[in-house]
Formats: sequence, C-alpha cells, structure tokens
Amino acid sequence: MVRRAAVVGAGSSGLACIKICVDEGLEPVCFESSDDIGGMWRFKESPVPEQSSIYRSLVVNTSKEMMCFSDFPMPAEYPNYMHNSQLLKYFRLYAEHFQLLRYINFQTTVRSVTQRPDFSLSGQWDIVTINRDGEEERHVFDAVLVCKGPNTHPVLPLSDFPGHETFSGRCLHSWEYKDADACRGKRVVVVGIGNSGGDIAVEISRSADKTFLSTRQGAWVMSRASTSGLPVDMTHITRLNNMLTLLLPKTLVNWTTERALNHKYDHGLYGLKPRHRFLDQSPLINDDLPGRILQGAVVMRPNLKGFVESGVVFEDGTVEGNIDAVLFCTGYIGKFPFLPPALSEGIHEELILYKMVQKVAVIGAGLSGLTSIKACVDEGLEPTCFESSHDIGGLWRFKEKPEPGRGNIYQSVVINSSKEMMSFSDFPPPAEFPNNMHHSEVLQYLRLYVQAFDLLKHIRFQWEVETESGEGQRETSVFDAVIVCSGHFTQPHLPLRDFTGFESFEGRHFHSWEYRSADGMEGKTVVVIGIGNSGGDIAVDISRVAEKVFLSTRSGGWVVSRVGQGGLPADLVGTSRMDVMVRKLFPSWINRMLEKKLNESFDHTLYGLKPKHGFFAQIPVVNDDLPARIISGRVQVKPNVKEFRGSSVVFVDGSIINKVDVVVFATGYNYGFPFLPPALQAKCGYRLRLYKHVFPPELTQPTLAVVGFIHALGAINPLAELQARWATRVFKGLSTLPSEETMLKEIEKDTTTMHQRFACSERNPLQVEYIPYLDSLAKKVGVRPNILRLMMKDPRLALQVALGPCTPYQYRLTGPGQWAGARQAILTQWERVVQPFRTRDVPQPENKPYSGLSIIVLFSGVTLLCCFCYNKNPLIEFSEQLRFFSPSILSLHIKKSMKSLNQNTSVQKSSSSVTLEAEEAMSTVSAQTQSAETNKAQAAMEMENQSVIKTEAQSSRKMETETAASLLQSSVATVYSAEPQSVETNEVQALGKMENESAAETNTQTAETQVPFLTMLVPYSASYIYQGPDCFTYSGPGFYQGPGYNYLCPSYNQCPAYNQVPGYHYQSAAYNQGPGYDCQDQAYNQVPGYLYQGPAYNQDPGYDCQDPAYNQDPGYDYLGSAYNQDPGYDCQSLANNQVPGYDHQGPAYNQVPGYDYQGSAYNP
Repeated sequence: MVRRAAVVGAGSSGLACIKICVDEGLEPVCFESSDDIGGMWRFKESPVPEQSSIYRSLVVNTSKEMMCFSDFPMPAEYPNYMHNSQLLKYFRLYAEHFQLLRYINFQTTVRSVTQRPDFSLSGQWDIVTINRDGEEERHVFDAVLVCKGPNTHPVLPLSDFPGHETFSGRCLHSWEYKDADACRGKRVVVVGIGNSGGDIAVEISRSADKTFLSTRQGAWVMSRASTSGLPVDMTHITRLNNMLTLLLPKTLVNWTTERALNHKYDHGLYGLKPRHRFLDQSPLINDDLPGRILQGAVVMRPNLKGFVESGVVFEDGTVEGNIDAVLFCTGYIGKFPFLPPALSEGIHEELILYKMVQKVAVIGAGLSGLTSIKACVDEGLEPTCFESSHDIGGLWRFKEKPEPGRGNIYQSVVINSSKEMMSFSDFPPPAEFPNNMHHSEVLQYLRLYVQAFDLLKHIRFQWEVETESGEGQRETSVFDAVIVCSGHFTQPHLPLRDFTGFESFEGRHFHSWEYRSADGMEGKTVVVIGIGNSGGDIAVDISRVAEKVFLSTRSGGWVVSRVGQGGLPADLVGTSRMDVMVRKLFPSWINRMLEKKLNESFDHTLYGLKPKHGFFAQIPVVNDDLPARIISGRVQVKPNVKEFRGSSVVFVDGSIINKVDVVVFATGYNYGFPFLPPALQAKCGYRLRLYKHVFPPELTQPTLAVVGFIHALGAINPLAELQARWATRVFKGLSTLPSEETMLKEIEKDTTTMHQRFACSERNPLQVEYIPYLDSLAKKVGVRPNILRLMMKDPRLALQVALGPCTPYQYRLTGPGQWAGARQAILTQWERVVQPFRTRDVPQPENKPYSGLSIIVLFSGVTLLCCFCYNKNPLIEFSEQLRFFSPSILSLHIKKSMKSLNQNTSVQKSSSSVTLEAEEAMSTVSAQTQSAETNKAQAAMEMENQSVIKTEAQSSRKMETETAASLLQSSVATVYSAEPQSVETNEVQALGKMENESAAETNTQTAETQVPFLTMLVPYSASYIYQGPDCFTYSGPGFYQGPGYNYLCPSYNQCPAYNQVPGYHYQSAAYNQGPGYDCQDQAYNQVPGYLYQGPAYNQDPGYDCQDPAYNQDPGYDYLGSAYNQDPGYDCQSLANNQVPGYDHQGPAYNQVPGYDYQGSAYNP
C-alpha cells in the first residue's frame, strides 16, 4: 500500500522532501501558499504576512558547492556566493529536472493539521486547506512533513525599550527592509549584529548620513574568502578539521581561531569582540563591515537602552540625537498555527520538535531514580518521577519508623563502598566527605546532586501509569516510556515456617528491615539469623549492649574490612582493569591467594566463619568489627537454627541456647514489581528475564527499563547510572536492541554462566562481575575508554585508567555524555581520598644520613673471625664447631627461644616474681638433671682456669682470640659429650627427644587456645614447633642458655637476632661485655676494642665514658661518679670492686668466669 505524505511549503526544504518521498515510493502532495517555489529565497517587493521576506541585495553566506543538493550540482558558471536571484534559478532547475512541480498545489494554505480519531492505531492525520478560490478542502495523510521556515514571524521588542511611544522617528524590523533608498541622507540606528544586521548596516552606510550598529554582546566577524581567496567554508569545513576540533582541547582551538581573526583586525579595537568564544556561537559573515567601521561610515555602539523624543540612549550613557529610523534586526520566532496546540508550548508557542520518545516516567526517587532522571535530561527527554514518599533518597533516607513498601535502614549504617567508587560519573563527592560515608552523608550527597542538575521536574509520558496522590486521588497519565527504579529492599523475607516450634517461642522476633538501633537490647540474649552485611552489622551493633549475641549462619561468609592496604579504602586497592585481567588468567590461584590473605588477618575456620563457597562466588561480608567482637566473646558464631523450644533455640549441631530474648531475622528480601503486567515479570532461574538485567525482551517497542536491580562486588551507583544512560539512548532510538530471539538466547546463556560462577539463590539471584558488566554497558552506550588510544594521546591518564581503580569518571572521558572534567576527576581522585584524613599535622621525623660503613665493618669482622677460627684449629675440629651452628640445631634454638619469649611476654611480670619463678623452676630442673649439673660444674671449673689466663694476658689480642676459641671448643665438647666422636650421636638423640617433648607441649597449648573459638564445630589443624635438645635447655620460665647463647630475661631478645661466640656477650642495656665486642643497643655497632655504654658519646681506643664529665685512661673503667678501677677491674656498683675475670652485676654477688648472674640465684 502506497502511503501518502503531506508536504507543507515549497521552499528549499519542501523541494528536497518531495524528491525524497518520490525516491522512497511514497506519494507526496505539497501545499504552497504562494504562487511559486523558492520560499524565503524568492524576493518580493512587499513583504507578505506569514511568509518569509528578504532584502534585494542579499547574497548567500554558503558557497555553491557546499549548499547544493547531493544529487544535483550547481552549474559551473554560477558564482561561488550567489545572489538570491541566482539561487532561485537553481531551485527551478532542480524542480524541473526531477519533475517536482506536479506534486505542488500553489496558492493553497494549510489551515489545520490534526490527528484522526483512530490515530493510535492508524497514525493518520486530517489536514484542512484553503485553495486559491477560498474553498475549504479536507485530506487524510499517513504522514506530514512541515517545511515552513522559522523566518515568518518577526520579533519586534519595542516594549523592552522605554520611550519608544514618543520617538519621532520610524521603527521597523529587518523583515520589512528591502533597500536603502529610504535612508539616504538620514541618521539610522541598526539594532542587532546577526547576518542581517551586519548586511543592512553596511548597505545603509553607503547612502545614509550616519549609521550606528548597536550590539548587546558583539560577534566574531569572518569574510567569505579565506586567506587563499577560496570560499572559506570549503577550506575549513573538512573532516580533518572536525577531527582536530574533537581531539584538541576546545580552548586551544578557540585561541588559535580568535588569534587568526584578530590578526586581520583587532575585534576589541573595532568594538566587535564578543563575550563568548568562537566555537560557542555562529560567527557573523560579512566582507565589508570592518572597512565601513574603519572609514567611520558605521559606528559601533553598545546595546540600546531606550528612546528620547528624537534620539536614542545606549547602555553606556551615550545619546545620539536626530535619529530618523531605528531598524531592528532582532530575529524571528517559529510559529505553526495550523498544528495541534499540544505540539507547541511557551508564551511564543515554540514547536516541540519530534523525537522517538519524548516523555519518560521514572518510578522511584532513590539513587537509581535520580541518575535515571539525569540521563533523560542529558538525552533531551523530559522525565517525571513518581516518588511515594515526601523526599528523595529512597533506601538511604533514614526513617524513625519503618514504612511498608519502602526501603529502610538502621541508624548506624555506613556505606560499604568508598565515596570515589560510588559517586556519579560527572559529580565527584566533596573532598572533605569521609571515604566510607554514614547514610546521612550519602543522602546529603544525593541532595547536592539534585541541586546541581535541577532534576525535579514533572512531565507526561506515553505508558499508562495509574498514580495515587497523598490525598488518595487517582489519576491516569500517558507516557512514552517508563524506567522502574523502585529497588528490591522493600519486601522483607521472614521464613518463620522453616523453623520447627517457632510458634512456641516466648521472646520477641522481627526482620532486620524493622531494626533501627540497639536501644532496648541492654542485658538481653539475642540470636541474629543470617550473615549478610545487615546480619553482621546488627550483630556487632547489638553486642555492645546485650548480654550475649549469637550469630547464626547457614553457609558462612568471607569477611573483609573497609580498610585496605596502607589504610586506604579496600575497594580502591583491588578494583582495576589489570586486576580483572589477572583474575581471568589465573582464577583459581587468585581465589586461593585472597582467601589466604583473609585468613592471615584471622582464620575463618577458627572463627567459625569459613563458607562453603570461594571468595568470588558471592559478595563478601564487609565488616570492620565482627572479628574483634568474636575474639572478645561478645559475638559467638553458631550454625543454622534447627528449631525453637519455648525460649530456647536449638542449632543443627545440637547445641542449645536457653533464655533467648530476641531473634533478629537478617534473611534477605523478596522482590517483585506488582504494578507491572505479569507478562513482564517472567523469570529465568532465580532472576527476572531481563536483557542485560534492564529490558524485557517481549516488548515490541523497548519503552520499559528496570534500573538498579542488580548486585555486584562493587558500588551500585555506577551500575545504575550506566543502565540509565543506555536505556535513555534506546528510548531515543540512538541505540537498538537485538531481536527478541537473540535476547532470549543471551539471557539463557548469561543465567547459566551466572549460576556456574556465583552462589546464586532465591535471595541472591542477580550477581554480576563488576568491571566486565560496566564495560559491556559502556560499549553499548559508546563510552567505553579506549586505553590504547589514551596511551598515545595521554599516557598519564591511560595508566590511571588501566592500573588505577575503576572509578565512574572513566565512563565520561569520551562518547555521548562526555564530561570535560572527567580527566581531572580521575587524576585528583587520590587527593579526595586523602583529604578526610588530614585532621592533624603529623611531624616528620628527622632522617639521619645512612652510611654503609657499619655493614662493611660488620662483614669484615665476621670474615676475620672465621679466618682466625680456621687457622687456629684443624679443619675437622672447625667443622665440628660449626656443627653447632647447623641449620637444624639453629632452627631448634630459635623456635625454642621464640616460644619462651611468647610465653613470658603475654603477661607483664615484675622482676621479683620472674626471679622467684626462675628459682622454683631451677630447683625442679636441678632435681631432674643432676648428671647434667655435674657436667656443667666441670665446665665451670675449666672456664674459671681459662678466665684467669685470659685476664693475665688481656693486653694481648692473640691470646684473647685463643682463649675465645678454647672456650667455644670446651663448651661444645662438654654439652655434647666427653668424647668428640659421639657428638653426632648425641645430636640425633637430642633432636628426637626434644621433638617428642615439644610436640606434646604444643598439642596442649593448641587445644587450650582453640577452646574460646569452638562455638561452632569446625576442623582445625595446628602447627607444631620443634624445640632444641635437653642438654641445651634450662627449664626456668623464660630462660634458655647454650654454648654461645645467652638469654636471661623475658624482655630481651637474643634469639633469633643475636648469636654469640666466646668473646661476645649480650645481657641487657646496662651490662659489660667480654673482650673485643660490645653490643648495648640494637642501633649501635662497635669496632673491636671499643666499648660504648652511653647513647651519645664517642670513645677512643681503650677509653670508656659513662658520664659527660669523666674520661678514663687506657685500661680503666669508670662507672660511678667517684670511683676508679685498676686495669682488669670492673665496678658496676658504687661500692664493689671485682677481681680480674669476675663480673659483678648486683650489689653483693660475684661470679665465676662463664657464669652469669641476673637475680638472687645463678643460671648457667
């Protein structure tokens, strides 16, 4: 069937429409009110009402090649810029060539165009026309093309200028102007600097006495000829220039163009420079205006302010008298009185231009609803939002009492996503806002968003939506499209029937949807069922006031903190495109690594939290406090509830909690949209059957979208925003959907993949991968960032996009909805992250220059020591000495020492209590190891003899080294065996015995440590530590000594950081050491022969200074304020001297060489 199309007007647009209708097989009928074609370009000696009118000298501003029809070039002999008469000839040639005149009804005026009664089905129009004989005719058309230009109704704003009533001169519009004959010898003011104003001012200036050109804001003036003399539009309007304009910064393009124009003549000097930049408004095309200004024939003036009797007043106060005429070049208003009133609006009845979808209903004014309104505005649509409550915010608006059918939150809610990840893509949050905001701050951010973009508007749509006002009045509206943003936290799921005996429960029960705060929970026993984010938060919140809180979970959950590496927001650290790529390449390994890292914070198995699923299979529980509440016993994790017995709760593992006062069900929500047709709520698996979770595939016209009905390991804002941006472009026809069959297949495939990858359930049916889903939507919108292109254009930005967090601003860098501030927002996002922490100026420590000299000295000393030991002993003996330092023995000593340190440092004890415990432990060990004591006593006597020899030869470095080596050899031989050949056998036996004893002790400790956590039966594997053989062990609390090792006090670490050989001695920060080496603090190193005891003094060889006012001669040691010592004597107290070789550390005790005294008894 051939469809008929009505064409109103036979100007240049009308002729092109007739030709296109013929080409497409339509039947056009053109109605032209005049007697000829050409429309505006046909000059008429007198203006005709409601028809365009031009002046005689008019020359087109577009060159012939740029303005011709695409399939009908201009004659070659025509000038590049044609007079209006030549353009009319071209139109005649075009109409004759394609035989268009037969479709035109001349002198026929269209009176009305209205929709037929069956328009919703047929789409047809009734058109009433008046023919040349004045007869009315009615027509029916399938389509209407309105080709009447906008230059038919001039705007003459006389009311804006006071005094015009008394002005003695003439006022007229440029629509009436034909030529300058009437202005000869007169003083004329031209108001307006558009193309018509510039042309008329130049033309009048050639015959008038004086011409004034008044402009409100100025203009950039261009000539029709370029620098090469060719038409300027042909040299400048190219794809290359267009690409450069898009790629280069707009400021640079403006600056370059304006500089070139000012190079010809200074627009500021000529009074022409506008307020706007070059690309912000079309320039004025005029070849003669600058010359007329230079000659004084045209005088530039500011905007007209008003009239006096025979003159005019300008805004700068200038008065020009004896003005004969004022010509207003103040534009036109487009009016189409024959169209239905519904298609026009405003006081000037501006035409509402055709769009595929014009008016969109948005249901819900929460987070998703607000971004949907913004997306509609950006696409030129007119949204209206139906919100059931009295304010915006949706879920994030806290209400003291829960309101049925609406989302509700509790008082302590803090958002799990950081502000940079949950922001809108073109509206960064204020820098001073905290990174993880309280719900009140989220609502404040939404209010700022609404105010910045003025989103609260009411319009009509095409879908039939029945609404109910607050007064209960019902009304029906028509909408073009609908976006559903009502959320899915409005219908709480309360599975009471799943628990046997619940009807007998004597306490209080409610859903987390009703929870507001912990008030009323003081001193009560509470069971929280469900370990989602709400369940974890509520359990922690209640545990601060309740007597006991039990958190029941069916499957467990991985618990992550909001605080990530380095104290930064956790979601900013691990959500980059690089992370996604690595996770795709090594999914299992990344999953194991993340779970291992989480278990390093706290063992999920030990805490009863470990779930059945992997980390990425379900959204984790975000909670900073839950582990601390579990370890403190304020929250106990239990398995799923099996049944209720009165006031008791029975769990599936058989454990029972009696006298339960309150049960809180954090068991999720049901979801549905009761206001939509049932056919649009079909499900696929657990999810709604929606293409990309947005569009129902069954609709013949994609005019309904669901936004924000999605879950991912990331913020909801960016997801909802991109969904809304895509939906509005589909509504507008800028993006198309696949066929219904294709969409259904993709939904099935997506559902299968989702169920394989995630732990989906009826309560959690909608999880997607965060960044891949965002990128898939961005690709459909046309805003997905091209990293390779960015790398070539802006490497710094490209690295942030690829390696940095995937913040929403990345989807505003390019394509539809591009935001000029997106780049800066990305580059400054870390500054906004850091800003909330800057609440205190932290002083920076003074950094002392580091020198490698100490390392060189230490390495040299170790090398020399090894050389000495090797040279003074046979190779076999030296290797036997080194056997003591074998990795197996060293590891045993280190582990045993660390074990003793951990046991003793758990509780801070006074020195006296430690000493008493040491005495008791030593007496016990003495009774059990008498033979060992005998061997040690023999070693003591042997070391005493060697110490005397050492003291007598203290000045000799050689003898010191020999004595140290002998001491090591004798100590090793004594501890291992009296016979050197049995060392290896003793070592193996000692290893075995020590392993058995250590394993037994470790098992006992592990069992005791696990007891507080065993509120939920879970398997647990302990780590065993193997500690050294008995012959090296002293069983007093915190004490452990062996050849070369000395550990005396639980507050000093000697092992594994300090090792000793004979000649080395480390006891504490106030003890003296044997020949050659002295370590008094972890930060001080000394050269052999130097002794350093104070933190700020340097010593010469042989000097020792413990006080800033005393120096000592070589060999003397001074420790008190008035005592001197002979060589070899050491005094550590104000009244005690020691015999050479003795070491005194207390007020009344002496020691035999090789023995060390710390308390009231002796430790070997």
